[in-house]
Amino acid sequence: MDFQTQMLTMLTNMFTQLTTVINETKTVIGETKHLDSKSEWPKFSGDTRKFRHWYLGIMSQISISPWKEMYDADSNNVVKTTSNSVLNGKLYAKVIATLEGQPFQHMVACPHL
Repeated sequence: MDFQTQMLTMLTNMFTQLTTVINETKTVIGETKHLDSKSEWPKFSGDTRKFRHWYLGIMSQISISPWKEMYDADSNNVVKTTSNSVLNGKLYAKVIATLEGQPFQHMVACPHL
């Protein structure tokens, strides 16, 4: 594997392990709120130099609960298909909320999405 792939794999594994530990700790303490409710998803305004940072931030969010069903750990990518339309809709809303300016305008103008 090339260096970038190794780094992405390592980061994905680290996020997965941290999420497991945090979720187990929250369960033991009695906290049942999802991590997603407090986490900040990165914003993207169209600066191509910042796209990779935004993309990796989104992928790290999707790799943790409650989004795990939307993430394929084997390919380090979003699943190709899902039957969970509720979670799919929530993910779409989250991603749209991270976009600003021209990227936001472009996405909401695409009726097929």
